[in-house]
Amino acid sequence: MMKLMPNLNPNGWDEMFSNEGVRESYRQVLQTLQSLNPEKLNDKHRQAYDFFMNQRITFTVYSDDNQGIERIFPFDIIPRIITQQDWNEVESGIKQRLKALNLFLEDIYNEQLIIKEGIIPASLITSCPHYIQEVHGIKVPHNIHVHIAGIDLIRGAKGEFYVLEDNNLSEARTLHNQFGRLKSSVEFTDYHHLTNQELEDLLNNTRTQLIQFSTDFSKLFFSYT
Repeated sequence: MMKLMPNLNPNGWDEMFSNEGVRESYRQVLQTLQSLNPEKLNDKHRQAYDFFMNQRITFTVYSDDNQGIERIFPFDIIPRIITQQDWNEVESGIKQRLKALNLFLEDIYNEQLIIKEGIIPASLITSCPHYIQEVHGIKVPHNIHVHIAGIDLIRGAKGEFYVLEDNNLSEARTLHNQFGRLKSSVEFTDYHHLTNQELEDLLNNTRTQLIQFSTDFSKLFFSYT
C-alpha cells in the first residue's frame, strides 16, 4: 500500500490536500492510490506512455538545429478533479474570453478600431508573424475566428484561476485530450468488483468511444489530404 504524506507549500495550491486533510472531491481518488504500491502506479504510467507513443498521440519539438524530437502530449496518470462550482466559474470565464478573442480578431481583420482609437499600436499587429494581411476584409461565417481554443489555466495560492496563455488549436488536439481521459478511466477501473451488467456497460461505452475516435480521426485525415 502506498502512503501519501503531503508536504504542503504555504505559498502554493495543492489540488488534493488542504491544511485540514484530503479535499472531499479527491477522497475516492486518494483511496484508490493508497491501495496501490509505487511499482504498480509506475507501471500504469509506463503503460499510458507506451500507449500514447504507439498510437502516435504526439507532437514534435524542434531544436535550434531544426532536429525534430517526438514527444507525447503531457499526461498525468492521476486525474485532475474539477468540482461543479469550479467548473461553473471556469466555463463562464472561458466563454467570455473566447467572445473577446473573436471580437478582437474580427476587428483586426476588418475595421481595426482598436488601432485607430490608440488602444494598441499598429506595429504590434503588423510585426506579428501570424498576422496575414492578405485575408484582411474577408468575412468569416458568424464572425467566428477561433473555432477550437486551448486556454491554459493555473491556480493561485488560494485556488483562484488565472489564464497562462491562449492557444488556437486544431481538431486533432481535442482528440488527444479525449484519448487521455479514456486511458485514465481504463487504467483505474477495478474490473474485479464490477457486476456483469456494469462490466458490459463499461466495455460498450469504451467501444463506442473508440469507434468515434476512429471516425473523427478519419474525417480529420481526409480533410487535410
